[in-house]
Amino acid sequence: MKKWITLLLTMMLVFTWAAALADTWFCPNCGQRNDSNFCPACGTPKPGGGSGSGTTTTTTVSTSDLKVTRAVLNSDGSVSVSWSGGKSPYTMYYSWYANSSHNSGADVTLWRGGSGLIGTSLSLTSDFVPGERYWIIIEDADGHEAWYDFNPGRKAFTELSGTRLTFSLRKKVNNRSSTVGSFSANEIERQYLSSMYGGTIKMNVGRLKNTYYFTARMAIFLPSGEPYLFHKSDEGINGTAYWESYDFKYVWDWLVNRKGGIPTGQYTFRLYVNDGLFGEEYISMN
Repeated sequence: MKKWITLLLTMMLVFTWAAALADTWFCPNCGQRNDSNFCPACGTPKPGGGSGSGTTTTTTVSTSDLKVTRAVLNSDGSVSVSWSGGKSPYTMYYSWYANSSHNSGADVTLWRGGSGLIGTSLSLTSDFVPGERYWIIIEDADGHEAWYDFNPGRKAFTELSGTRLTFSLRKKVNNRSSTVGSFSANEIERQYLSSMYGGTIKMNVGRLKNTYYFTARMAIFLPSGEPYLFHKSDEGINGTAYWESYDFKYVWDWLVNRKGGIPTGQYTFRLYVNDGLFGEEYISMN
């Protein structure tokens, strides 16, 4: 009798092992041995239809290999970004570096550089201020994200050493121009489309032996610290360079449309020459 019981238990173990073996499969994507309907390593469905449908699933599953491989500031001011892995199409976002937790914050804009991207590279032409850090985010079709800590560093320059920036606030309302000590946010919001609120900007330099050609960039830093690049131009200089009564309409329009209004507080104006910080001044916004 004991022999029959032992034989019966042995046969039950064999059948159980055979059934388990029949359910075991090897993932065609990563080679992992599995006994469930989906690979726990990469998520690939069981070949032959793990749900009992009997159909073969051919869905391409994106893994976590998405990464940004390169970001560089070009001589024309554009930024070239490359990435690899993931599943197309991709979307690119970027924002000013508010903190190390990738949190853009309530007062920091998240820009979209492009969507529906099939390739793995893109060049952006605006918004990046030299010397400021940014987060660049690539999102693939499956919602995976890769982050890149990007700092378009400042280049050293010596041709304009000893020079200085002068800056004064200017406003022109009803064809009357004046120099002011501060700006009024409410006044600008009411009249910035029909009036001029900007500054007289000068680069005072000594006489150069040859004309010096450079790229000028102007940026405004909000009270929160967020930068906004609003002007870029190629210039030549052999003495004092002027941007007489430069209008800041681009700045006010950006603030009204992106922030819902012009924040009060202290703003910082910075002028860059060939990506080097040439000088800075402060703007009081009441």
